[in-house]
Amino acid sequence: LKRFVLESTAASTMDPLQRYHGEKWHTPQGHLIREVIFGANDGLVTMIGFVAGVTGALSDSRPIILASIAMIVAGSLSMGIGAYLSSKAQTDFFDHEIERERYEIVNMREHEVQEVRDHYTEMGLPKDVVETIVKRVTSDEKLFLRFMMHEELGIFEKEDSSPILEGITVAGAFFAAAWVPVLPYFFTNNLHAAISYACALSVLFLITMGTAKAKITNTPWWKSSFEMALLGIVAMVISYLGSRAVVHFIPS
Repeated sequence: LKRFVLESTAASTMDPLQRYHGEKWHTPQGHLIREVIFGANDGLVTMIGFVAGVTGALSDSRPIILASIAMIVAGSLSMGIGAYLSSKAQTDFFDHEIERERYEIVNMREHEVQEVRDHYTEMGLPKDVVETIVKRVTSDEKLFLRFMMHEELGIFEKEDSSPILEGITVAGAFFAAAWVPVLPYFFTNNLHAAISYACALSVLFLITMGTAKAKITNTPWWKSSFEMALLGIVAMVISYLGSRAVVHFIPS
């Protein structure tokens, strides 16, 4: 039992890449899938709502294309900067908490050791096993610090997290996906046909993105595709109705 608990404790506090070495998609950049989906979905829904709203108020595709380009550029920059700032704030918070725990381990050591002891005691382990674990955890400063971060604060590291990379990822995903609803307007001046093609392409893009996400996350492709398509369609309908309402009530 002691050996099992000690090995489990060491495994829970070791480098995540070591624990999952060799397993599919357990990479330092794996968390970027969230940023890709967030940026792409936002870009697609924003633009389909925009083009759908202005199509009924205009008679030519040129102003729609020009306005869409401006929105794509502005939206990409806004999303990228927002992602960077939010990730930077999280990273700064994480660094601050590390320093605080490190200070407490040095200056309030007995209190921190007792917290480790209380944690395993509450799990119902025998006293001798608890003391063995406490001795093992607190004898290694890195292990001690990581334990306190995980168990006391519930904070887990984001391997190789880069606010700049996350900002670029979100901005790039937004920029790429936002062009999907705009493409038909480059090839036809029939705005009713253009918006129909835009909606069809958008749904197809959502299904494709859902399938790609399913492959990465090892979930059923049909479930992931249906979820993304359904939520995307709901968002597009709401954006369309909202945009049309605004256009309708603004005097020409």
